[in-house]
Amino acid sequence: MEPLLPIALLMIGLAVGGLATWFVFRAKAQNAYDRGRHEAQSEHAALKERLSASQQTISDLKETVGQLERSVDEKQENEMELRTKLGQLLTTIEQERKQAQEKLALVTCIRKGAGARGKLGATWSLKNAPEVGAG
Repeated sequence: MEPLLPIALLMIGLAVGGLATWFVFRAKAQNAYDRGRHEAQSEHAALKERLSASQQTISDLKETVGQLERSVDEKQENEMELRTKLGQLLTTIEQERKQAQEKLALVTCIRKGAGARGKLGATWSLKNAPEVGAG
């Protein structure tokens, strides 16, 4: 039995050493796991905060985009109103220009006619005027 005793003691020593090593590594592994979990939770909280801030920024930007779209719509409506008014004013100006040309043509015609009548009237009055000194 003597040859079995050293082998049995070796087996017991290996088992006790393996168990002690397992306890040591288990404690270190648990410690590393806890540290990793804590770091992951911290990182998770930071990422959650960044996500919340990003979502708030997105919300603000969407609101700004909505305001800008409304402003653009208002500007386009205003532009259409101004274009319509401009068209009306241009039509009015064109009508007034035509009326002014017609009036100018009429005045010119009247002046030419009055000038011709004036010459005829002057000629008629000279022919029909009493002679001076015939009396």
